Amino acid sequence: MAVAGAGATFSVRLVALAFSPAEGNQQGPSDGGFNACDMRQDEAMSEDDDARFQQAGYAMRRLVSQCTAHVRTAGAKLPERMTKAPPATDYATDYAAALSGTHDIAYGHRLKQVESSCNALLSHLEGLRGLVHLETLHTLPAITIARSIAELSASSCWLLRSGLSADERAARAYAALFRSFDSNRASFDDSSRQFRSRLIAQLEESHVRVTMALDKKNRPTDEVAQVFVGRSHAKTRFNYSQRITEEIPSMGTLYSGLSGVAHGEHLHVSTSWATPDTYVRLIGIVAYRSIEAWSRSLHAWVGVTAAPFLNPNDVEDLIQSIPADLIAEFDAEAASAP
Repeated sequence: MAVAGAGATFSVRLVALAFSPAEGNQQGPSDGGFNACDMRQDEAMSEDDDARFQQAGYAMRRLVSQCTAHVRTAGAKLPERMTKAPPATDYATDYAAALSGTHDIAYGHRLKQVESSCNALLSHLEGLRGLVHLETLHTLPAITIARSIAELSASSCWLLRSGLSADERAARAYAALFRSFDSNRASFDDSSRQFRSRLIAQLEESHVRVTMALDKKNRPTDEVAQVFVGRSHAKTRFNYSQRITEEIPSMGTLYSGLSGVAHGEHLHVSTSWATPDTYVRLIGIVAYRSIEAWSRSLHAWVGVTAAPFLNPNDVEDLIQSIPADLIAEFDAEAASAP
């Protein structure tokens, strides 16, 4: 699909590998109840615990499916929305700057970033949707996928942040570009290093200033630290916890739990088996809040308000699956908050 006369292309696609389960292990997508993975006999759930687990599981499944459908639809409609974006939108401002030759490299990289983010989110969500529809729910791999969804969404929000100038968004696009280069410096060959050097020289000709990181002795390294465009600048290094706090504030402290599972911390891993309903809710909440934030930033960029895509009843069911004593505790904390 052509994008806004820029000669670029944008497509949403899902590349997946098909496989056949081994004989005697014919698990597949299920709309029935869940079994919790790796529950020992002495950890069997009570009826109340299982009821909460099932309630949370059904709601989480539906929310993941709704997020998947929304990302697919939003990505498919984006090229047309770019073409029709009103002049006052952030996208139109970025495109005008590219046409003038000021930020053409930033514009091209931003389009590639938006496209790859859409495709990566769709791939993660499709994988998550398939995983949580198995008869036996494996919370640990599902949590790591949810973590990737949160990180992708936050970085996309940062790149397209509404209310910034074209210079500010250009600086962020260049910073993201050099971050992708420098995170793979160890595998650079001569042609890659030469391309990076030519890119820095080309940017400097366009009055974009690139500064290098310093080592412990205050000597310049070959790693880009910041990119300056006019009076705006962006750093290449960042911390995902901080970025998610800034770009998806509704995530609260949930990201730390995701990271604990991904890093194999005992407390977090054992919780996935002892109280699986807790992590079922975590998967659902992280997925839908991440995609909500991603959707707002993407649609604001092209001047469109996205239609609601989540069923509020499913969100409510997810919350209502929390044990009554914890809900009362949360309500008390909310009432005492300033």
